[in-house]
Amino acid sequence: MIDVLNSDASSPIQKLHELQVIIKIAERCNLACSYCYYFFMGDDSYKDRDPIMKPDKFSAVADYIKRGVEDLGIRNVNIVFHGGEPTLMRARDSRGLVSALCETLAPICGLSLGIQTNGYHLTAEWEELISEFNISVGISLDGPAEYNDRFRVTHKGKGSHEKIARTVGRLHELETEQKISAIGVLSVLGRDIPIEETFDHFVEELKFRHMGFLLPDRSHDEPFVDGETPGEYGDLLIGLFNKWLSHQDISKLRRSLH
Repeated sequence: MIDVLNSDASSPIQKLHELQVIIKIAERCNLACSYCYYFFMGDDSYKDRDPIMKPDKFSAVADYIKRGVEDLGIRNVNIVFHGGEPTLMRARDSRGLVSALCETLAPICGLSLGIQTNGYHLTAEWEELISEFNISVGISLDGPAEYNDRFRVTHKGKGSHEKIARTVGRLHELETEQKISAIGVLSVLGRDIPIEETFDHFVEELKFRHMGFLLPDRSHDEPFVDGETPGEYGDLLIGLFNKWLSHQDISKLRRSLH
């Protein structure tokens, strides 16, 4: 990694050993989460772009990353497929993208692949692709149904938890068969969502061992809404940390800014 403390900030990057690339392969989503900053916060620029990445872009994306790898001497690249909802791309088209990336990058650097999905549209064809190329999977979910389904709904207002939980069950079966690596969950914190209950649901009912939590989208100009306070989110993070201390079998827990 870059030694940012001892390097000249004005000088160009010379070496970069690790690189994560997020590729947005879909500019649309099959859910309409009420807090989504990408679709519902006033920026409609996504409408000007292709809903799904076209196959004629696959080789160009792979070659672009390759140039960076060669120029900066990058040793390992982690690519995460994102959206929108990435599984809106047909699995057979996604196979073309994955193949282009592997053929172009695997000979010159370490390459790992991942996908962040809501799990609502994860077909058998997608599961086969994930297994074949050892693509790590992160599921987006906000706790038990009574909380998740307040926010993470379809475009017709239907809750998403039940269907996603079935997807999680199928993926755990693939884990047991050693066809995929352990899946993880990514959840948005909410002051009205009990963190202890959410944690227990993920661990005890959905059997996750890798978890990530996001703070809701806030900005300098509008840091909190509806009377929220920093202390409320501080309490949530403290509660989350305490739950993790009591579950040392959880191999990975992270908190990220949204």
